[in-house]
Formats: sequence, structure tokens, C-alpha cells
Amino acid sequence: MHLRLCNAVFVINTFKKAKGLVSDRRNRVVFILGAGASRNSGIPLVKEWLPLAFFLRRRGKLTSEVDKALHIIPNYSVNFLKEHFEKGEEIILGLRHLIGHANQTIIDRGISVLQEFVFPARANRLTIEDTQPEKFQEINQVLGKTVVHAYSEIGRMLSRKERLHPHIEELLSCLINLEEMIGAVDLAIVQTESKNEHLSRFSTATLSHHFSMWFRRNSEVRQIHDSAYGILYQVLTRSMKQVRDPYPSLARFIKKNLARTSLITFNYDNLLEQALTNLGVPCNYGINMEVKKSSIRIDREGFFVNKFHGSVWWWSEKESLKKSYNESLRTRCYADSVIIPPTTLKFAKDPDILELWTKARDQIEDADVVLVVGYSFPRIDEHAVNIIRKGLQKNAKSMIIVDPHPNKEQFRDISPAFLEGSAEQILPMLLR
Repeated sequence: MHLRLCNAVFVINTFKKAKGLVSDRRNRVVFILGAGASRNSGIPLVKEWLPLAFFLRRRGKLTSEVDKALHIIPNYSVNFLKEHFEKGEEIILGLRHLIGHANQTIIDRGISVLQEFVFPARANRLTIEDTQPEKFQEINQVLGKTVVHAYSEIGRMLSRKERLHPHIEELLSCLINLEEMIGAVDLAIVQTESKNEHLSRFSTATLSHHFSMWFRRNSEVRQIHDSAYGILYQVLTRSMKQVRDPYPSLARFIKKNLARTSLITFNYDNLLEQALTNLGVPCNYGINMEVKKSSIRIDREGFFVNKFHGSVWWWSEKESLKKSYNESLRTRCYADSVIIPPTTLKFAKDPDILELWTKARDQIEDADVVLVVGYSFPRIDEHAVNIIRKGLQKNAKSMIIVDPHPNKEQFRDISPAFLEGSAEQILPMLLR
């Protein structure tokens, strides 16, 4: 009881402090938004994109172009999972908890292959791949079928808003997610196409460290690349519902505090821009961009929305090397969308985005208060995490993290102040 009371007092004091800092008109506030900020409006978290895509594929609701990437993924299922040999028990527990929802025979065969061949390899190349290629192909097919089954069943549960068992959540965190897949493909392309020898060596090392032995056939790299962005677009547009909190509350705060508020977002959607448009506040993206079709108000003098991971509605005009905002896909190739995956070499994909990263660093350095909402500081996104850390170090900042399930050990290394709860619960009260 005493411990609970202490925790409650700590939470109340943290909230009061955060509210005082944000409402003080002398303080410059920067909001950093992650996927958790958009979840209440229907956008899935990063780890949920592929399960939902496989579920849509099973129901025949994805185009054939997008289906190509989902068809190829099972070929690499051994490599997806052997990287997580240290979490072998958690993966198997997660698969077993799926049995009540999925085909037991498929799951049991997959578990058998993991225990006998995959996890004993301890992230190394399976010897059987070289000595008995037919046997390896059989193993990969069995495990590939299990992975697809697991993805689609989890996607079915997510589509029905079912609460995932903690063991299934852990399994999902060990399966490859869409941003990791896009990042790995982009690195593979840089590796094969770059004329910069140093860059090529670096990307090879990074690729090997995170995704060893991924691509056995280089012809599939481009095929996955061209389809992965289609998965992103189709799942996002099918999932996005009406604009819900925290975005209306955040937009109202921005409108009242334009001069002292700035914003950085990792999200590919335009939910904040829609909320601002509903209040008559135009936006700008900080880079030269031609607007071709937009449901939101975009103006060079509008509020700066720093989308330094890009957007599914940003397109690269290959011939003119310019960018456009266009919500119509009738004549577009998905791979031309300006999406920057969370990898160390993200700037190699689109150097123009470097300008946004520089601006993001300046925004954090100039702020008095940094409010992080729904961003988990993933290890794969080292570049972004380092920019945030360095921006905080330049001047003493007050940083508050809003997260429903905060990794307190990890967050305390970044900020001792966190508010445990969802963005839609906390921000309306905090910004009132």
C-alpha cells in the first residue's frame, strides 16, 4: 500500500510539473511524436503493420504488386528468427499461445524446426544450408508457413481489436517488422549500387549485423523494395479513421501557442495536419515541395511540421529531382514515395531530408521543454536517438515522456520524468 501511494504521489507530482512547464508562456515547447500518438486514430504500431498486411492478403484485400513482397518474406523466415536465438523460449511460448487461435499442426511443426535446427545455430549460418540444400529448403518452407500463419492470425486479432496475450506480444516483437524490412532492403540496394567504397563497406557491415544472410537471391531485393512501400500505404490508408485525440487537443494548443511551439514527427500519416486544417491553421514541411492534390492546407508560411521520416503522400519526382505532395496514386509507383526507414544510412536514400534532420536538431536545442509522445527510442533508429540526446545535452532541458507501457530502465537513461498512459488520455489533460 505504501509503495502504491508513493507511486501515485510521484505520478501526480510529475504531471503537475509537466503541466506547469508546458503552460508557462515563457517556455518554448517541442513535441516529438511517435507511432503511439496515431494509434487512437486507427494507425497500427510499427510491429503491427506486417500482421495486418498478411491478414489482408489472406482475405484478398491487397493488390498483386503488394502481394509480391508478402510472398517472398517466408523464404527468409529462418534468417528472421535465428537472430533472436536468445529469446527462443519466449518465441516458442508465443507460438504455443497462438494454438487456441491457429492451426495446431502448422504451429507444432514450426516449433519442432526452431528447436531442432534454427535456435541451435545461434544466429550463424545453418550448416545444413550448404551440406543438404534440399533439407534446408524443406525446413525453410515449414518455418515460412508457420511465420505466415502467425502473422495472419495476429493480424486477425488486431483487426478485431482483441487484446494480445503478453507471450504473443513478445513473439510479435521478435518477428521482423515492416520498417526493419524496408531498412534492410534499402541497405542492400546501397550495398550493391553505391560507387562509394567506404559507404558500401559500412552498409555491408550494418546489414550483416542486423540481418545476416538475408538475401540469397539479389533479384528479390528490388522486388521487395518496390512492394514494401505499397504495404505501408495500403495498410495505412485502410486503417486510418477520423482524426481523434491527441491530435485535436494538440492542434488547439499549437494554434494558441504558435510562436513558442515546434513539432517533430516520425509518423507517415497526416493526422496532425488534418487537425490543424480543421482549425484553419495551414502547415508547411520545411522543404521545397509542389502541392498537386491535398486535403490539408499547405502554405510556406504555415506551421512547420517536421516529418523527418517522410510521408506516404510525399513523392520523389525522379526526372526533376523535386518533391511533390500528392494524395492520388493513380499514376504513381509506391517505391517513389519519400519514406525514410529508421536505419543509420537513412540519409543515403534521400539527401534532401538531411535539411529536416538539421532543423530537428535545432528545434530540440532551442526548446525549453521537450515532450515525447508515443516514441519508444528504438535501438534500430540510432541516428534519431542520438540527435535527440545531443539536442538535450546542449542546454539543460526539461524532458517528459508519455507512454502507456514505458520501458523505465531505458527511459531513465534519457529522462527521469515520464507519464504512464496513452497519448489520448494524457495530452488533452496536459494541454488544457
